[in-house]
Amino acid sequence: MKHFALMALLAPAALGACVNIQDHGRPAPKAFPMPPPEKMVLVPGNQLYSAAVGHGDTIYLAGVIGRSETGDVKEATRQAMDAVKGNLEKAGRTMDDLLKCTVFMTDIEQYGPMNEVYADYFPANPPARTAVAVSALPFGALVEVECIAAR
Repeated sequence: MKHFALMALLAPAALGACVNIQDHGRPAPKAFPMPPPEKMVLVPGNQLYSAAVGHGDTIYLAGVIGRSETGDVKEATRQAMDAVKGNLEKAGRTMDDLLKCTVFMTDIEQYGPMNEVYADYFPANPPARTAVAVSALPFGALVEVECIAAR
């Protein structure tokens, strides 16, 4: 216990000696410079997020949810994938431009039925994909899909 207390007292001094806090008059670098607005692709969402934002050679699509009053994961998947397709079209792209998708599911046991519907959207050359089980999604959704597309 004594060693822990001693380390707690000495750590800030030791770390301070290792960190150069002088900026030499230079501004701090920007981690991710944003392109000028005229070069961005932006699909409006709501006051909390954009449905799609383009940067460089990629377009990042916000997650879209799929719900079903009857608990039908196929219906929910179709709803989410139609929303992905619609947001891509608003950004001037198609499903063929998708590079990577992530599917979030509240019931991973429904992976097979979800896959059946998902496959309908990619007759050839599907994007890379990850499927993840989650405990819950907003608004009681069964599925949420987020994607990255080529610009």
